[in-house]
Amino acid sequence: MPSVILDEIKNEVYGEIAKNIRNVKSKEQRDEIKSQLPQVTWGGQFTKRNVDNLVTSSGLLCIDIDNATIKELVAEDKYVVAAWTSISGSGTAILFRVPMNLTKDNFKGYWRSAQRHIFNTYGYAADEANKSIVSTRCISSDKRESHATLFPRGPGR
Repeated sequence: MPSVILDEIKNEVYGEIAKNIRNVKSKEQRDEIKSQLPQVTWGGQFTKRNVDNLVTSSGLLCIDIDNATIKELVAEDKYVVAAWTSISGSGTAILFRVPMNLTKDNFKGYWRSAQRHIFNTYGYAADEANKSIVSTRCISSDKRESHATLFPRGPGR
């Protein structure tokens, strides 16, 4: 499933919606347009979007960097599976591979490790709003997505 979503990002399946979002100045209007997009919960599969309803961990977590497009910078990072421009066009989503034993209890520790890695290695701070295993993101559109073959490297393999 993650590779399908990454292909949708790279193939710009939602390109027109992304273009509309990126051309609107009002946050309220952007949020309304974003509501038309499918959401993905990178941390795992859930019966309901609630930490107590985790069915299976994905072995993935996503870090958001606001107001900086750094996907080329992190493309060769040994911990990064993929990176792409956020739906707003002004930030970067960075997908990390982590051990498959993610739980509601240990997810934040892995998230903090990924956050520190990005800050210590590249000098960018992650958005704190998405540090839960049930955090969702809009599927974006970025034909230049830096997409390693899913799961080729990094921790937990």
